[in-house]
Amino acid sequence: MTEPINFKSTEFNNSIKFISSLGNEISFQKKEILISPGYNSQFVFFILEGVLKQYYSILDSSKSKSDKIKTEQREFVFRLIQEGEFCESATSLRNIHPSSDSIEDLSSGKAIQIYYPDLEVKMQSDIFLSNTIRRIIEDYYIEQERRILSFLSNSPKQRYDELIANHPEWIGKFPDYVIASFLGITKETMSRFRAKN
Repeated sequence: MTEPINFKSTEFNNSIKFISSLGNEISFQKKEILISPGYNSQFVFFILEGVLKQYYSILDSSKSKSDKIKTEQREFVFRLIQEGEFCESATSLRNIHPSSDSIEDLSSGKAIQIYYPDLEVKMQSDIFLSNTIRRIIEDYYIEQERRILSFLSNSPKQRYDELIANHPEWIGKFPDYVIASFLGITKETMSRFRAKN
């Protein structure tokens, strides 16, 4: 098995010019939506600056104390994205279905916007590019597999401790409510875990 790509390495930083040649640099503002549900987006974004969240927005109905049905939109964050990472909506990328998720900017920043059909054409003739994209996809699926296993086998406290051990830089970089949603807990529960550590 190959080592995951180190996006902070000199070797990878030397590739930024190459990545830039694949698309156009865009700027985004805080709370701007790069991808939203119901739309086909055939763009891949390479984040140069900033942090983002990828999430599903689901209608949640519950009964209040007075037995009234209360319906609200809830966010379920499944990915935290930062500089040096790619993001996209996989289903709409291949034109299979419109996107079912959203990618929202949590800070102002910059990205390289790459049109996926053009990228596919370039990958056919560039083995380095093809292998790099393949490794990025493999790393993403390994990350998602670990996340699913963690949700199935770990307690909320264990998931929090795991995040602190593996991504201590996320605390303060991403808002608490976003990290809490990513962990599948409330912001208040996360505050209690933090107070115990």
